[in-house]
Order: sequence, then structure tokens, then C-alpha cells
Amino acid sequence: MADASTTRYQFVKPEVGASADTWGTKLNTNLDDADALLGAITTTGSSNAYVLTTGLSLAAYVAGQSFDIKASFSNSGAATINVDAIGAKSITKNGTTALASGDIVSGNIYRISYDGTQFQLVGTTGTGVYQPLDATLTALAALSWSSGSPVLQFTAADTVSLTLTPSVSSVTASQGAAASTATATFVNTTDSNNVRALRIGGDRATPGANDQIYESFMLSNGSGTQIEFGRVALLATSVTAGAESGQFRWSLVQSGALTAQLLMTPGLLYPNANDGIALGAGSNAFSDLFLASGGVINWNNGNFTLTHSSGALEASGTFRARVPLSSETGTPTSASTNKKVALASAPTINTSVGVADDFILFDPGTSNRTFTRGSGMTMYVNGTDSASATLAANQMGTAHFRSATVVVLTGAFS
Repeated sequence: MADASTTRYQFVKPEVGASADTWGTKLNTNLDDADALLGAITTTGSSNAYVLTTGLSLAAYVAGQSFDIKASFSNSGAATINVDAIGAKSITKNGTTALASGDIVSGNIYRISYDGTQFQLVGTTGTGVYQPLDATLTALAALSWSSGSPVLQFTAADTVSLTLTPSVSSVTASQGAAASTATATFVNTTDSNNVRALRIGGDRATPGANDQIYESFMLSNGSGTQIEFGRVALLATSVTAGAESGQFRWSLVQSGALTAQLLMTPGLLYPNANDGIALGAGSNAFSDLFLASGGVINWNNGNFTLTHSSGALEASGTFRARVPLSSETGTPTSASTNKKVALASAPTINTSVGVADDFILFDPGTSNRTFTRGSGMTMYVNGTDSASATLAANQMGTAHFRSATVVVLTGAFS
């Protein structure tokens, strides 16, 4: 009877009536081969091409063949293995996924199994997949959650705790979006109309007056050095329990030095130095100013004040007003109202120049100037509606508008 062999590894199966060697030499050889397969066989090869020599002189790959291998080098990417010179087959993980660099590490032992197409890596890959039990893991394992949403915090080597109030010396939020998305966000999702999203505090053991806590705003200067461009500080002007007082202070860098600009204490908002800050700018003015009843505008610490009272303003000093000079020198327009016009030619008073209670102050200079009444205009001179009137040289005259179509001229008119 002819000898029979196993499918995967070609072991000789002893048969009754087979050759005598089946029960002797060949059976012993099979036992040696099985013994070899039960251990890890060291590979050879290089450059992600592994070579395995089983000693069985296998002639073909059969689905289900498995080998324990000891890697002779680490892979740097997708890899293959050639068993007994049958031909190179891919080594994959998680089914058909190609290996990544470091999935096989030199000196480590792996099991590979042929699925009919490629050899699949059985089990874990790479190094450090399992963290050996150490003091840190022991400390972590001993933790027990009790309530809230605690943070895991290390306070010393291998000392760890769960805390609702973590303490850190610094926090850096890196690689955030340039503009619209913040790198650090603090959100309180409590369903309430009054929640605290951020607490910034100082807890000095020996507090004293003028203790402060502040936020720094840093940017790089032209040399690439981070400097403090701005600061918001809170001072404790009084730390007496039950009678505490505070002061906010805003500072900006100016000529290379951080300088306090604006202060706020209970009921007061003022510059850090006298005459230190302008409210608004020439081309960036405020739209309106609202003052409460009884409000006071105070110049130079009481040198001159305007005080509101019952629909009137009361001045504490001399009130001086200068009539602005119009850019027009002839026939006035609405731009001339409530100004002085230095005449260089004879003007015409037209309708819709002014409205009720507007006025124009006229300076004729060294020449007589004849005024003409425009179409549809009523112009009173010395109580009479006149078509024209002459303002004498080196005199002053005023046009008072009763309406857009009625004006009264007063002064040295004839």
C-alpha cells in the first residue's frame, strides 16, 4: 500500500501494510518536523522581504498553513514572506491591510497564517502594544470615581488623583485657527440664566492692600520676541473682610513700556494720569453723549463747569462763544447759516438759505455791499420789505431768518 501524506505539511501518515520505513525513519522524521514547527523559526531576507525556511521542503501554499516566526529585521512598510522558495506572499494585518512601518520588530515572535491569498499576521503588531504593569498603572487602577466630572491629575511621580478642581502652573493652546476659532474654549452648559464660564483668582496666604491679579496679552515684536502688549489687572484696594474694594486697571504698551491707561473703581471710570486719554478721535467720534439728570461737565477740576438742572445748563465761569467764519464770500447758502460771512462781493438772499431762528453775520470789509432780495423772498430792512439794501463799509450787519422765505436785516443798512 502506498504511503499517504497530510495536506498542509506533507507529514507521512502510517498505513497498515505500508513500507516499513513508515513506522520507522519516516515517522521519526515527521516527529522532528512537527517539533520544529511548534517552535519559532528565525527568518532571513531584507528590505521588507522576509524568507522562511521550514526544513520541510514544502512545494505549495495551502490555506490554513501557519508558522511561528522570529523576525530577523524590522519592517519599514508593506512586507512579503517567501516560504521554502514557493514564492513571495504579502503579510497583512486585520485581514487584508498592508503592514505599516514597525508592525514587525526585529527579534519579536509572530504567528502568520495563510488564508489562500496572503499570510495574515495573527494577534498584535509592533512594540509597546501592551503596557507592562508599573507603579503608574497601579496608581491609576486604584482610582475610584465618586461624583461630578473629575480630571485626572498627577501631583508627583506615580501619584495620581481624580479632582474637580485641578491645579496647573501653565496651559498652552497651540496650533489654533488664525482668526475665527479659538484655541481654548471655556463653556458652562448649566441650564441657567446666570452661569460662570471662567474663574481667575489669586489666593495669597497673607493678603494686603493693592494685591493684584492680571491677564497678559502677548504678541511678537519685530525681533520675534514675545512681549506684553496689553494687560488687564484687578487690584484689591482694600482687603478688609466685609469692606473689600477693588480697582480694574487697563494697560497698553507705549514706546516699549507697559503703561496704565484707564482705571475703574466703584462709581468712577478715569484715566491713569491727568489729561491722559481722549474720548473719541477726530475721525472716530462717538455718536451721542447721554448724561443723567443733574449731570455735570467739569473742566480742570472745577475751573469751569456746566451743570444740568430742570431743563437748563448753568455755567460756573465765563461762557465765551465765537461765531465761526464761513468759507463763502458772496451770496450765502445754507452752509453759511449761523456763521460770519466776510463779503468780497454783493450778495443775494435767496429762499431756503436758512430756517426759523437761523442767522448770518455779515462783514462788508472796506466796501459798501448791496444786498438783493431773491425771487420769492421777503426781506425787511428798517421795518420795510425791500428789494435791496446797502450795508455800509466797515460796519456789521445781521440777517435773521423768520422762516425759509422771510429774513430781517439789522445793522448799518440803508
